[in-house]
Amino acid sequence: MWRIACGAAALVTVLGPIATLADATSFLDGAVNMEIPKGFSPMDADTVALKYPGDQPPEVVFTDATTKINIALGARPVGGAGVISAEVLATVAGSMEAEPTILEMETAELREVGGQQVMYLEFLSDALESSDYDIRNVMLMAQPGTDLIVLNLNCTTDLAEQCEGVKETVLGTLGFR
Repeated sequence: MWRIACGAAALVTVLGPIATLADATSFLDGAVNMEIPKGFSPMDADTVALKYPGDQPPEVVFTDATTKINIALGARPVGGAGVISAEVLATVAGSMEAEPTILEMETAELREVGGQQVMYLEFLSDALESSDYDIRNVMLMAQPGTDLIVLNLNCTTDLAEQCEGVKETVLGTLGFR
């Protein structure tokens, strides 16, 4: 499900409350490069099925030891250019806000990340019924080729501070081919 294309380059960064030692990694057949923070490992298939129900779970999911902070990455063919636009962003954000599990849409904007214009969303969603905490999500969508790349960083609200450090590491090292 996941592969590391290169692991020789190590970088130490201190971001917020966590220190990371991460290796440069390449995913989705080299379409995405980013660093995975120290302490994260691939999520097992059973947990992926539980946390990402449906017929198209992300192809790559990393999680911390608590499984409360997750980095999920997937690609969906869209055939052609032009998916990343203000009009599409407004449609996506509007349809998400209409979902009963979306509690609050905090940010929905176009921005540049990793040298690519992306649709960037931050929102709060309802957690699984067994959780006492809601889920803070950072989602971005990029189209460097004919596939739509979707990255979702999510964590329970009790770990929001640690999640900010993970977000800074991942978004600060994210690149597209």
